[in-house]
Amino acid sequence: MEPSAIEDRIVVGLDIGTTKVCAVAAAPDELGRINVLGVGVASSRGLNRGVVVNIDKTVDAIQKAIREAERAAGISISDVIVGIAGDHVQSFQSRGVVTIAKQNNEITQRDVDRLLEDTTHVAMPSDREILHVIPQEYVVDGQDGVHDPVGMSGVRLEANVHIITGLVTAAKNIFRCVEKAGYSVSDIVLEPLASSYAVLHQDEKEVGVALIDIGGGTTDVAVFEDNTIRHTGVIAVAGNKVTDDLRKGLGVMRDQAERLKCRFGTAHTDLADENEEITMPGIGGRSSAARSSTAPPSWPPRCWAPTRAWAARWGWAAASSKRSATQSLPPASGWFCTACAPTRSRARSSAAA
Repeated sequence: MEPSAIEDRIVVGLDIGTTKVCAVAAAPDELGRINVLGVGVASSRGLNRGVVVNIDKTVDAIQKAIREAERAAGISISDVIVGIAGDHVQSFQSRGVVTIAKQNNEITQRDVDRLLEDTTHVAMPSDREILHVIPQEYVVDGQDGVHDPVGMSGVRLEANVHIITGLVTAAKNIFRCVEKAGYSVSDIVLEPLASSYAVLHQDEKEVGVALIDIGGGTTDVAVFEDNTIRHTGVIAVAGNKVTDDLRKGLGVMRDQAERLKCRFGTAHTDLADENEEITMPGIGGRSSAARSSTAPPSWPPRCWAPTRAWAARWGWAAASSKRSATQSLPPASGWFCTACAPTRSRARSSAAA
């Protein structure tokens, strides 16, 4: 294939995330297989929960990611397909119907397009716009379960569709950032929908599968069944929430909490090493502190009111955290809130008296 023909078929995807911006350039070969030509990644600090909050920082991250992809692929990029997410994304079901007025009653692609256009005539707030209209099934003269009605005969064509909407301002800010970076947007796509095309097999979509993509600021969800998307959603709770919990619970800086999460974090307490200790740098030049890397113990530390807050954070029963200050205290190697340290000292002094 000639180089010019390859460049004409190159598609560039741009994922503008809360923690990083990713750009990937790919093109199909003669056999229809997708070849990744180049990938670019840049840290992102201009978004919050998938929504642009700083134009300049987002533009800078977009430029860095795309330039890196250009260097890796050896091409020049002019337009991109951009992903959109955020807790402003909503979805709902709709239904439309059209009449086939042709003499032979044959359904054409133009009739299908006219039907999908009819399904978009729904009442929506002025600050929202339709991102996708995804057909779930067609009904021809009362016969449901039709996935491709083109070529069939009928006088009444109906469709059940899944409509995905988003805030107009959120989409405009994404367009503005990409254009300000020096590129044009050829299309915009919901990120969980794009992820499903990348990682899900057709058999999984037929049997039924839920795709969950946990990012930095949002968690994307897409549910499929019978080769059709049934539900999409974006939840504004993701990896940054874990980092914030560690930062507040351990009293450390945010970048330190992020490194702790990535290096020592586990999804199950059984996978944590109870004897392993973590050395964390001190704050403001103070000496470092060593704490256990295990998850919170099954019993709360035996201290006063701070234990109740710590118990509430990790789901312990409130009754189990009520302990007398004169009772024996556990060793300081377990996890504890930094606010517990002075409480421990007061408890020891009270017990000695």
